[in-house]
Amino acid sequence: MATEIANLSSNSSGVIVVDPKINSVVAVGYDETSDGSVRHAVMVAIDNVAKSQRGGAWNTSEDLGSQTDENFTLCGIPKNILGKLKEKFRDTSFGASVFTPKNGDPEGPYLCTGYEVYTVKEPCVMCAMALIHSRAKRVFYRTPSAKGALGSLCKIHTIKDLNHHYEVFMVTTNDERGVM
Repeated sequence: MATEIANLSSNSSGVIVVDPKINSVVAVGYDETSDGSVRHAVMVAIDNVAKSQRGGAWNTSEDLGSQTDENFTLCGIPKNILGKLKEKFRDTSFGASVFTPKNGDPEGPYLCTGYEVYTVKEPCVMCAMALIHSRAKRVFYRTPSAKGALGSLCKIHTIKDLNHHYEVFMVTTNDERGVM
């Protein structure tokens, strides 16, 4: 699916973020560096997760409109991509859970807490660190990169003194039934 997003967006990198608790695609991302130098596919995907939680730094006027809870659960996936993904991946669920506060706790999980991230290209240092800060659980990538921070250039997720760590897997096959 990450490869399909890359193809749909005419980019070399596509990203999907999955909530394994509900087995649903929460957000997607693709390279938008033409709109800003830090808008790598992973950074866009993380921002799109934030949109599904009523946040996001790169909101458009469409994102800021009056949204119901149901619409917000799909804010992490651009409408033009969502329709094409639903058509191609008919057995896949799309959308985030709506957080319900319990015991006076007004805030939900932090961004990608417990989420799995699937990306075509190995994330750079900036993106790998953003995945640490957003609390991703697992990261899967297919193509190593000379600037990759999960195995090629360094393994930033293994630095002992960081306050969060995630598991990393390099996927070596292209299984059409899977998320890659």
